[in-house]
Amino acid sequence: MRPLALLATASALALFGCDKPDAEPTEAYVYGTLKSAVTAAGGNLQVVALTSARGVKIVPIEADGSFVMKLTRNYTYSLNIQDKTTNEYVASFLYRAGPNLSLSLNLGTEDVDLGACQLLEGEVFCENGFFDSPQATGALSPVTDMLGAITVAVEADPADQPLLTRLLGNTTFEVEMQPNPDNPYNVALWNKTNAQCTATLIGSAEASGDERYLYTQRVYSTDTCVATARFQANCKAAGGVCDGFLRVDVTSSGEDCTEFPPTHVAHPAVFTVTDAAAKSCTLPATCKENVECASGVCDLDAGFCRVTDRPVPMRIYHLDVGQGDSTLVVTPAGGAVLIDGGRTASGRLTAALIRRLAGHLDYTIATHYDGDHVSGLSPIVRGPDGAPGRKGVDDNANGTADEDAEIGALGTDDLLPLTAALDRGTDPTSANLDVYVRSMGAKRRAAMPGETLTLPDPNVTATIVCANGTVMGGQSFPIADENDRSVGLLLEYGDFKYLTLGDLPGGGSGQRRLEQAVAAAIADRLPVDVLHLSHHGSAASSQPDFLAQVAPVVAITSVGDSETCGPGFNTYGLPAQSALDNVRAQRTVKALYQTEQGGASFSGACVLDNGQMPRNYGELQPDVTYGTLTLEAWPHAYRVFGLNFDDLYDAK
Repeated sequence: MRPLALLATASALALFGCDKPDAEPTEAYVYGTLKSAVTAAGGNLQVVALTSARGVKIVPIEADGSFVMKLTRNYTYSLNIQDKTTNEYVASFLYRAGPNLSLSLNLGTEDVDLGACQLLEGEVFCENGFFDSPQATGALSPVTDMLGAITVAVEADPADQPLLTRLLGNTTFEVEMQPNPDNPYNVALWNKTNAQCTATLIGSAEASGDERYLYTQRVYSTDTCVATARFQANCKAAGGVCDGFLRVDVTSSGEDCTEFPPTHVAHPAVFTVTDAAAKSCTLPATCKENVECASGVCDLDAGFCRVTDRPVPMRIYHLDVGQGDSTLVVTPAGGAVLIDGGRTASGRLTAALIRRLAGHLDYTIATHYDGDHVSGLSPIVRGPDGAPGRKGVDDNANGTADEDAEIGALGTDDLLPLTAALDRGTDPTSANLDVYVRSMGAKRRAAMPGETLTLPDPNVTATIVCANGTVMGGQSFPIADENDRSVGLLLEYGDFKYLTLGDLPGGGSGQRRLEQAVAAAIADRLPVDVLHLSHHGSAASSQPDFLAQVAPVVAITSVGDSETCGPGFNTYGLPAQSALDNVRAQRTVKALYQTEQGGASFSGACVLDNGQMPRNYGELQPDVTYGTLTLEAWPHAYRVFGLNFDDLYDAK
């Protein structure tokens, strides 16, 4: 069981809700509201909804962002928000209207019908989301009637035909699909236009009744552009013909991406099986571990060795956990390090994302024992009730049921296998961290300043630069509070360098100058390319002398909003204006990225006071994801992207 994808633009979509089904037996009106960037279009937006029955609905969006449309029970919709002036889609997502016709979407705040949701590279994963039903119920089954040779005919708008032709060979093209022999829910596809087994895609295919759902992606690269194209298909099958639509979403970065421009389109399509027995293309190697793959990377979500025509990057995922921190590092050879886990409420959703992105963890690092960093780690490795790894349930059908005492390990029902759990050491001082200690058990140990983590990549170095008040090289400081104990990590991959220091203070607000001590200890490895701002952009950190020492090009902060009081909301006024002023004054910094806008009232009243929001960013106006902020790094370059931005940089 796993959350499947919805598509959305994080800056555009807030909360969707609906009424109970009306008197009609199969339909209900759904009420939606958009906010942020899309409402600035001032009445020039509309919803364009393509259905699995090939119908098209168009409804206007009012100037206040509201709209009303009627959906049919058990239909799947590709919902697109279109700017009527430019004829472009500004947001898109896939939605299956279930028996109750509920439609609710919330990005990273409180649970609604779909549960908490998280944006990840153009997808929104929801803990109770699309097709997320236990396979034992029979709600899902492998696709068996859409295998072999398939002809796909796409009814594309003339404006989209050139791009679809570049990506797919034509608007009518041939593909071949084969299942993974170890897991029939995972598939490989080839574009066989011109009778060649080219452009291998790996992904998932699922059936629910007469509905068929497919998700794959591929990376295209030129000397001046890197583009990721995601292909999603949904259709209703009957007699070897599946009638529905094909979604194509492209994110791209580089100097010249005119060949692969950022695109979000969905068009009606017919998928016709022409030879169910066709197996003319060779399957990619199946795998369960990276060492089984010539490329060094096993795509654990699909069970195939990754097929790529370019070097595999190191990926750093900054997960949106509200007011907190959680960062996943996946190395080119598949090593996985999770730095913090957010709050307890974030754990299940974060675990679903990590399961898709890595499938295991070599290390967790609890930078310190504040709840917004450490509390979410336990449900990530244990598998809380209601998620894969539920107590007493044999979720993966291997003959054993999960037990609370189990810590993630291969062959168990636990959510994520874990090798080692590093933290600042010493016993926690707060009773609510007993769960963390029990969860990690014998896998837990203290991080040692100066140690290098053992990862399967000879060219990636991950160094612990500080822990528990001691800096790499041996300098120690008296401990004033929990933030002083933060564990820091320096990542290096060729010329690329990334530094993250938890909530370590740097001399602001009367705090200790530990950031400066770290910078002095690693002076021969500076400057860095990317700095993850300490303590969510607090005034206690990111002082001018420290920023001058590390001289980052990109600054990133994980921060939450505070329109409501409660756990996970930002009542601290972060990022602090003084920290932003310091970052702006550091002229090496070219860009700032945030997981959320932040900027709560300094009064702690959880409201947006005049003068507090928005902050004065000046020329350094940030890109905000409201979802996963992804960084891809190669030895000489890196890109930072979300659905609505994609920026490429040279490594220093």
